[in-house]
Amino acid sequence: DIMGWEVILNFNSGVNGLQQWMGDFVDAPGAGACPSQYTMVNKQYMGRKNAGEELCIQMQGSLCNGGTAGGTVTFKDLTSDGQSAPPVPNVSGAQSMKYNYGEVLEKSLMFYEAQRSGKLPADNRIPWRFDSALQDHGDHGEDLTGGWYDAGDNVKFN
Repeated sequence: DIMGWEVILNFNSGVNGLQQWMGDFVDAPGAGACPSQYTMVNKQYMGRKNAGEELCIQMQGSLCNGGTAGGTVTFKDLTSDGQSAPPVPNVSGAQSMKYNYGEVLEKSLMFYEAQRSGKLPADNRIPWRFDSALQDHGDHGEDLTGGWYDAGDNVKFN
């Protein structure tokens, strides 16, 4: 299974206004830029892919300077970068209960770790979660870095 992915797109010529809905561009180009290489990581809700499941990324953009469409794609499985989910705690008798509360606790903690914002610690266990909102400030210059996102919809609590 894949827990997170990265895709590097190398086009034969520059592409302007590239849009897609499966990931976020890393180092997104500025307005009017026409790069031939883009790097994207999966959106939070698109990272997990089960063995044998296809990954189809539809995108659209405009070729710059009348170039020809074509290029290469490099796929990187971020699950194999040394990060992994911790094992489910072995709680005596939990498997005979209706619910495995050790697993419930482990997945609940992982959910909150996935919602973190700001500078993440070196022991971050979520392979697709990177530092975010490092320049976040309030109306009067308050430092709003850190905190947690609410359900991935860009609402953040500090």
